[in-house]
Amino acid sequence: MTKKQIKQIRLVIPYAIMGFVILLAGGFAFAEYQEYQAAKVVNVAGDYIEAPMEVIITEGEELGFSNPNMMSRWVRHNDLMTYIESGSFRDATNTILSIQNPFNGTPTGTDPVFNKEKYYTATATVDLIQLTITTGATTTGQILCGPSFNQYGDPGFNHLDTGGSGSFAVVTGTTGMIENNASGSYGSNVITGGSVAKSTLTHDYPWYTCKFNAEDPTSISGHENSFDGTFKLRVYKGF
Repeated sequence: MTKKQIKQIRLVIPYAIMGFVILLAGGFAFAEYQEYQAAKVVNVAGDYIEAPMEVIITEGEELGFSNPNMMSRWVRHNDLMTYIESGSFRDATNTILSIQNPFNGTPTGTDPVFNKEKYYTATATVDLIQLTITTGATTTGQILCGPSFNQYGDPGFNHLDTGGSGSFAVVTGTTGMIENNASGSYGSNVITGGSVAKSTLTHDYPWYTCKFNAEDPTSISGHENSFDGTFKLRVYKGF
């Protein structure tokens, strides 16, 4: 091999190495993109839905460590799917919360028997209902939450009950947190919510409602009412 050939080979080697590094980096980037696309899809009872999942990295957090903050109502761990809903109380009504079983299908027919058999067949468990009263009512009342036969019905089973035995426990101006299976003795801002840990959404009780049974109903249902707050509801189902 001549000196000229050796010199040419030495000139080519750096470019060859650079090209190999670029190809390797491109392969890693493509693999990361495929993993990201797969993470956006959540399997619900065999049907795939787009779930707006997003991992948020807080300030000061090092890359490479996982963060549990996901902006999605749906989370699946193996064969257990969990749905979490949150929001504000409904205004000007004593039905302050009304949510349909999130695992039910959407009816396409007009025959109620057909719809019940084909779509309203999911049974799911509610293990958390948490209410936070931010602005107290101008009346005293009792809050009941649980599975209901329709979106405005009274709970058929009290999952959360602030009064118990029909007594009134949420007095005028009361603010604070109420949670099922939590006692008011935990703190001054915690209102007793009863001792029931779980309730079940079924074919006949496909809605979850919370009702404020007030001594003065117009203080809750009137458009000038001051009562306000937020809720968090957690429902899960195995597949």
